Amino acid sequence: TASVVVLPGADEAEFTLDENDVRIDTFRASGAGGQHVNTTNSAVRATHLPTNTVVSIQDERSQHRNKAKALELLARRVGG
Repeated sequence: TASVVVLPGADEAEFTLDENDVRIDTFRASGAGGQHVNTTNSAVRATHLPTNTVVSIQDERSQHRNKAKALELLARRVGG
């Protein structure tokens, strides 16, 4: 027997991270990608220093896109 409960989702709250509370580290992505992953530091690790919450993203080939995704996810985790 299984039960399912459906709850209304929370509205997205406006939460902004203070730049001084976040440390951004870049590193080389692992996995498939051939020579490209060996030459660029496209993976991003964002750390929220007050809570020590860490998010690592290496989905995209672009460091800028990975950084944006990491900061968005970090804001959701810390602010949520």
